[in-house]
Amino acid sequence: MSGPLEGAGAGVLGLLLLAGALGAVLRLACDHWLPRGGIVLANVLGCLVAGTVAGLAAGLGPAAEGAPGAAPPGLALVLVTGLAGALTTFSTVSVSTARDVQRGRWGAVLGAWAVHLAAGLAAVVLGLVAGTALAAG
Repeated sequence: MSGPLEGAGAGVLGLLLLAGALGAVLRLACDHWLPRGGIVLANVLGCLVAGTVAGLAAGLGPAAEGAPGAAPPGLALVLVTGLAGALTTFSTVSVSTARDVQRGRWGAVLGAWAVHLAAGLAAVVLGLVAGTALAAG
């Protein structure tokens, strides 16, 4: 059976743990310093990281794997699953949405989801463009 952890050694798994811890602390910091917009910021930053890594991977292509200057194996796993995965938070947005629904704040519900979706997609696209440009050198 193949999967994202196939061939990942202890070093990659250790980096994955560290990146996850860093992402979680960054999300907490965003929410602490920006109580009304921290979760949006955290989600947008995570989308930017994921888009940039995807752009780098697309720009380098599979033939570049292991080539000089190519990203080390497992880097995408560490950055996207570890850092961006811990930084972004669907569950917190969902709890916030449920609270707004209970209070009958439908405008806040629609507005929050519109902002998360639009800003997240914009960050992914920006990251894809930047990552592809970085890969092209």
